[in-house]
Amino acid sequence: MRRKSVLKDLVYQSSEILLDLSFKWVREGKIDFAKNAIRILEEIRRETNIRIPIYMRRMYCKKCYVPLIPGLTARVRIIGRGKMLRRVVTCLSCGEIYRLEFMKNKIKTDYS
Repeated sequence: MRRKSVLKDLVYQSSEILLDLSFKWVREGKIDFAKNAIRILEEIRRETNIRIPIYMRRMYCKKCYVPLIPGLTARVRIIGRGKMLRRVVTCLSCGEIYRLEFMKNKIKTDYS
């Protein structure tokens, strides 16, 4: 196995562990510990120059490094506009807003 792929696996594993710990700490009320875990994750990502998956990047606020848990640290709204849906996530600690647009699923009906 090449060195780069081993490093990539290690970064993915450590990022999953750090995200799990940060979510656990937020639920326990230790928000400072959670912020530090996310900062460590960002530092590892920057130093190794490896991109973490998009679903992990959407799990925390890029401005204040708080894990985004709906109802606890984030407000999530779904807004429908024609054929498009928009998910709006607002960080409750700093007020940063993240928007993600996606297509509505077409519902197929069987008229037989």
